[in-house]
Order: sequence, then structure tokens, then C-alpha cells
Amino acid sequence: MTDDRSGFEEAVELLKDSYEKRMPYNMFLGLEVVSIGREGVTVRVKMKEGLVGNFIRGMLHGGVISSLIDIVGGIMSAVEVIKKMEEMPKEDIFRRIEKVSTVDLRVDYLRPGLGAYFLCGGSTVRMGEKVATIGMELSNDGGETIAVGRGTYLVG
Repeated sequence: MTDDRSGFEEAVELLKDSYEKRMPYNMFLGLEVVSIGREGVTVRVKMKEGLVGNFIRGMLHGGVISSLIDIVGGIMSAVEVIKKMEEMPKEDIFRRIEKVSTVDLRVDYLRPGLGAYFLCGGSTVRMGEKVATIGMELSNDGGETIAVGRGTYLVG
């Protein structure tokens, strides 16, 4: 039986698996990659006691917020690498993805991190030869924007 998935689909499925099941911090967060594609990425995290920053109000910790924003930026940067290299061997693609790293990250906290779960989405602002710029937004289960971010990631 042959695999009908494209090289892109296969690579992003491996990427999804890596971010959900192989990274201890992401596993601690309970990170779930809801969608991953050429145009964007969305992850979901359920609120739990270990993620609380303000214990009086039960708010999501600011460090968790910035982590989610950075994780989404990293995933989207890796997707951009896959798009550029999708005709190349998977080994070459993943060797390049291993080197994706955050150069700069800005997070604007807009509302308290209250909710039963949080969604963080990201899309590419610009992809260059060496650097990708990604825009991210974190919202709660009520659709309120909690924080926005913009990150620059080394991709080449």
C-alpha cells in the first residue's frame, strides 16, 4: 500500500508529533496542535493548576503565555522551512528545522489569562533566506484576545 500524503503533509505530521509528544515542556503544558498548514498554526492548552500565575484569580501565568506565543512562532517557522524544502529528503529538512531558533520575541499582554482553555494561532508575516517573522495571537475559550506577539526566528 502506498502513502497518498504529500511530502509536506508527512513532514508537518512529524513536526506535530514532535511538538506534542517529544518535548517535555510542551507535554507539561498539555500542548495540542489543533491545526498546522501552509497558512497558519493553532495550538490549544487547557487551563490546569500548574499553569496558574495569580493564584487568587486563577490566571494563566505570563511566562506560559509567552511560551505559547514562542512555541507557535517556532512551529510556523518550521512550517516555512518545510514549504521551502518540501522536494528535498526529509533528513535534510529536519536537519534545517533542528536549527530554527528564536532571535527576538515581543509579547503584548492585553487581558488577564482567564479561561478553561486557550488557543494560540500564528501566521507568517515574512519569510526570508535566513530569518522568518511570525505574528501570533493567544485567545481564551470565550474568544477574547489575551496577548499578541511577534517573533523573529532563525531559519537558514
